[in-house]
Amino acid sequence: MAAASLSPFPISFLLCCFLTLTIVLGEEEVSPAFVSLSNVTDEFALLSFKSQVTRDPYNVLSNWNSNISFCQWNGVSCSRSSQRVVALNLTNKALEGTLSPYISNLSFLQVLHLSNNSFHGHLLVDFTHLPSLKILSIWGNHFKGLIPQTLSHCQGLQTLSAGGNQFYGSIPKFLGSLSELKYLNIGGNRLTGTIPVALGNISKLEWFFVSENQIQGNIPSMFGSLTHLMAFSMERNNLTGTLPES
Repeated sequence: MAAASLSPFPISFLLCCFLTLTIVLGEEEVSPAFVSLSNVTDEFALLSFKSQVTRDPYNVLSNWNSNISFCQWNGVSCSRSSQRVVALNLTNKALEGTLSPYISNLSFLQVLHLSNNSFHGHLLVDFTHLPSLKILSIWGNHFKGLIPQTLSHCQGLQTLSAGGNQFYGSIPKFLGSLSELKYLNIGGNRLTGTIPVALGNISKLEWFFVSENQIQGNIPSMFGSLTHLMAFSMERNNLTGTLPES
């Protein structure tokens, strides 16, 4: 296990791109009737997302209209068989606004990339309805509030990149139940309290960033049990103690 303090952004971008490509390529067949009804639901969810974007300087969402299929809209990826939205990638587009809660209706969504924009407000997405989500990348925005408890329903989540926002409260213990999590970035927020021992249950964790918060207490010995951990960053907190020798 190597202790390191390094910028998570390039790593997260490459990791997310690889996982996105892997996810979008393989989908199962569904009935045509289900596709038709579900397409309406997905299109409405995307249009609701667009309606809450107040600034789009690069006109990224200019082709989000009925002239073409929503599967051809900028940033949208659909499965080839069901034509359901499986990925939404609008990273680094200078978008401003709030995030529509109707994103929760994209029930096949596996990848949500909204990093390095200017979205603000509370993260009101009900992740209970997104059980297939594997990548949530929202770093570099202005989201605030608590990290949503409903993320505990995303048991296949592999990447949670939420650094550089204004989330507050304690680090949720439920993160320790996300057994597939490999990349966790919650640095650069306003988180308080201690590092939950439950995070030691994330046996596949490889990257852990919690720097630039207001975390206090001892550095948990559980880091010694995370045998896949390759890099972590905990500086600029109020932590005490030493790193485990293992």
